Amino acid sequence: MRRACTLGATPRARDGANAPAKVSTIVVIVTAYFGYRVLQNLGVSKDNAKKSPDAVERGNQCRLYKDPENIIQAAEDIRPISAGVFLSGSFPLIDWFDSSNPSWKGDILAYHPETERVRKVPLEGMPAGTFRPHGISFSNSTKKLYVVNHQDDHPRIEIFQVVNPDSFESVALKHVKTIVVAQLGKGMVNSVAEGALDGSDIYLTQWIATPLPAKGSDHPSSASEVLNALRGIPLALLQATADVPFVGKLGSTGVWRCVVATGECEKLEGGMYMANGLAFTPDRAVLYVVDLLGRTISLYTRDAKTGQLTFKFIQDTPHAVDNIDIRPVSGGDNAWEMILGTIPDLLAYVTEAVVKDKRPLAGGVMTAKKISWALGFKDVVIHSGTKVSTLSTGAKAGDKILAGGPKTKGVLVC
Repeated sequence: MRRACTLGATPRARDGANAPAKVSTIVVIVTAYFGYRVLQNLGVSKDNAKKSPDAVERGNQCRLYKDPENIIQAAEDIRPISAGVFLSGSFPLIDWFDSSNPSWKGDILAYHPETERVRKVPLEGMPAGTFRPHGISFSNSTKKLYVVNHQDDHPRIEIFQVVNPDSFESVALKHVKTIVVAQLGKGMVNSVAEGALDGSDIYLTQWIATPLPAKGSDHPSSASEVLNALRGIPLALLQATADVPFVGKLGSTGVWRCVVATGECEKLEGGMYMANGLAFTPDRAVLYVVDLLGRTISLYTRDAKTGQLTFKFIQDTPHAVDNIDIRPVSGGDNAWEMILGTIPDLLAYVTEAVVKDKRPLAGGVMTAKKISWALGFKDVVIHSGTKVSTLSTGAKAGDKILAGGPKTKGVLVC
C-alpha cells in the first residue's frame, strides 16, 4: 500500500535517494583533481619551456648518420665500447609494442663516427629465435654487452662477450647466457646494467605495470588483456600524479636484480611511475635510476656483498629523461659523466602515444655531473623531431653527439 502525503508537506526522500548525485559529484571532483595533477606532472604548470638556445641551435644542425644500406632501424640505446666504436640495438620498438608483428626482428649495429660507417655485428652462438633488442649496456670491466630481448612470453636478458671492441671492422659478439625474467610478462623490461665488477649480477627496470597484449597494445583480444588494459588506465593516472596527498607513490614499476649464475631475479625497488634508464658509477657503489613520468632521478647505494640497494636521494630533472649512461672521464679513479636522452615536451609525447598521429616529437640530449649528492644538468642538443622523432639516447663521439630513439628510423649526428 502506498503511503499518502499530507497536502503541503514536503515528502521525505528515502535513504540513499541522493546517493547517485553525491557519488557523481565526488567522481567529478576526484577526476578533476587527478587530471590537474597529471597535467601538472607532465609539465603544463611547470616551466618546461626553458631550453638552452645553444642546444636548440645545435639541434637545428643535426643530420642523419649515413646509411647507404638502409640497415638502421629505430635505435633505442647507443653505447660506446671503445674510443671510436659504438653499438646500438636496431629494431622498430614502438611499432612492435603497438602491433607485435611476429616477423619483425632486430640487430646490433656497430658505428664508426669518424668515417661514418655502420654495419651489422655478428651474434655468434645466439640461440635460435627472434631477436628484438630494447635497452643495451656495455661494461668496461668485463667487456660484456647486456641486451633486453623482447619475446612473446617473458623478457630475456642476452649476455654477450664483446670480441675486438677496438676494431670497427672485426668487432663481434659471442653469446654467453640468456636470463629469462619469468616473473614479468611481455614487454615489461626496459633497461639493464651490470652490477658487480665481475659481472655476477645485473639490474633491470620494469617500466610498465602489466604485460603487453599478444597482438600489441593496439589489439587487446582476450578477457585478461582487456582487463589489463582497463587496469592500466587508473594505474597510469596514479603513476603520473606524483605526491598526491594520502596516496603517495602508487606506481608499480621499479628495479629488479638478477643473479647471473642462477638466473634468479627479484624486485628490489618499486613505487616509481615509469622506471626507465639506469646506470652505475664506475666503482658500482652507486646506482642512478630515472623515473620518466615522475621527471626524477633517484640515487641508491649498492651493498657489494648482498647486492641490495639503499635509497639515498631523489632529484627533479629539467626535462623528462629516457635512457642514461655513465662513462669514466679523466680526473680520478671514479670520475664520470652522465649522458641522458630527454623528452623536452612530455605532454606532447604522452598525447601522441594516445592519439597516435605520428607527429614529430622533440627530443634532446643532456649531460650531468655530480655536485655533492645532487647532479648538475646541461642541455647539449634539443632537436625538433623532424629528422628523428623522440630521442631516448645520446653518446659522445669526440666533438659529435650521436642520438637515437625508439620510434623512427635513423641516428642523428649533432
